[in-house]
Amino acid sequence: MQIVDRLFLKRLMLAGTKSLAIALLLMTSVTQPARAQTYKVIHNFAGPQDGEHPYSGLTNDTTGNLYGTTNGEVGSGTVFELTHTNTGWVVTLLEQFQTRTGEAFPLAGVVFEPDGSLYGTTSHSGGSVTAGTVFALGPVCANPECVLYQFKLGKDGAEPNYGSLLFDSGGNIYGATIVGGSEGQGAVYQVTPFEGGWREAILYSFSGADGARPFSGLTMDSSGRLYGTTTLGGSYDLGTAYQLTFTGSGWSERVLWDFQGMIDGELPTSSLIFDQSGNLYGSTCGYGPSGGGTVFELTPSGDTWILSTLYSFPGSDCPWATLTMDQDGNLYGTTVNGGNTKGVCYPGGCGTVYELTFSNNGWTYSNIHSFNGSDGQHPYGHMILVKGHLYGTTANGGTGGSCLSGCGVVFEINP
Repeated sequence: MQIVDRLFLKRLMLAGTKSLAIALLLMTSVTQPARAQTYKVIHNFAGPQDGEHPYSGLTNDTTGNLYGTTNGEVGSGTVFELTHTNTGWVVTLLEQFQTRTGEAFPLAGVVFEPDGSLYGTTSHSGGSVTAGTVFALGPVCANPECVLYQFKLGKDGAEPNYGSLLFDSGGNIYGATIVGGSEGQGAVYQVTPFEGGWREAILYSFSGADGARPFSGLTMDSSGRLYGTTTLGGSYDLGTAYQLTFTGSGWSERVLWDFQGMIDGELPTSSLIFDQSGNLYGSTCGYGPSGGGTVFELTPSGDTWILSTLYSFPGSDCPWATLTMDQDGNLYGTTVNGGNTKGVCYPGGCGTVYELTFSNNGWTYSNIHSFNGSDGQHPYGHMILVKGHLYGTTANGGTGGSCLSGCGVVFEINP
C-alpha cells in the first residue's frame, strides 16, 4: 500500500500565492548525518498467528505494556498486547476482528482510559453497510469486546481512518471520519454515554472550502477547543489546519491555515500536537520546498496564526505520522519512504525515523534510523516515548510470515 502515490490523493496546481492576513515563514534548518543509536525489532508479525500490517501507532499502560492494532488481509485485523518478560517481548491477541461480527480493519490505534478499557475504531463494518465502528475492549463492555457505535454511511459520518480517539474529562469520545456528514466530505463526531449505552452526534460536517477528508485525530486545548487537519479542501484543495469552538448553540469551525503546496506542503495526514506555549505542530505528506512533505509549526499571534516550515523533506519521503515531542521540546517522527534505497527499498526507500532539535540557529534535522526491509518498511503510525525509548510500528517489512513485502514489525529505539 503506497499511500503517497499522487494518484491516491488529489493534487491541485494553482498559480500564484494566496493573499493572507497571516505570514508564512520558512525557518532555517540544518541537516545532520545519521547518528549512532540503538535500534531493534521487538516483534515480527507473522500473519494468521498474530495479525499483519500495523498501520497504527502504539499506546502503553502504566506497567510498560504496549498495545496496537493490525489491519491485515488475513482475517480483518487484530488488537494486540506486547508484554516485556525476562526473555523478551511476548505478543497476546486481545481481539481478532471478523467482518461477519460487524467490525473490520482498524487503521487507527487504541487508547487507554482510567476504567482500564481500550477504545478504538474500525474503518469498515459488517453487513451491507461498511462504514466503520467505535469499539471498546475491557470493563466497559458486558462481553470482552463491544461496539459503542456503528456508522451508517450517511450524515452520521463514515470510515474513521488513521486518527486515534480523544477523550475529555467527562468521558466523552471525539473523532473524525473521512467521508459522510451532511456534505459527504467528512465529519467530526462525539460519542457520549447515554442511558446505559452510547449515542453519537455530529459536531461539524466539512463542505470542501472549509476542509475535506480528515485522516487525522483531534487534540483539545484547556478551553475545550478542538484542533485537527484535513488532507484535502480549503482554498487550494491541498488541506487545512482547523479549530472547532463550542459556542453554546453548536460548534463553529475556523480554518487556521490553508495549505498551498510548493511553499508550505500539502496533504496534512498527521494530527496536531501542542507544546507548553500553546504552539501547534504537524506534518504534511507532500510538496513543500523540497517536494517530499514538511514539518510545520502554527503559532498564535493575536487573531491570526503564523505557519513556520521547520523542515522540508526531499523526494517522496512523506512524513505521514503524528509527531512525538519529548520534555525538552525535541520532535520525533517517521517518513513512509526515503532513507535506504537498496534492495527491496529501491527506488523510493523503506522509510526513516528522524529527530528535529531546536537551537538559536533554527531546527536541526537528524536521521536516527533508515529501515532496510528486513528490520521494517513503511512506518505510518506515530511513535511513543516510554522511559526515554521510542516505540513504533512499520506496516510492512520484517522477517515474519509470508506476507508480500513482510507483515510488519514493532520496533524500539534508544535515541
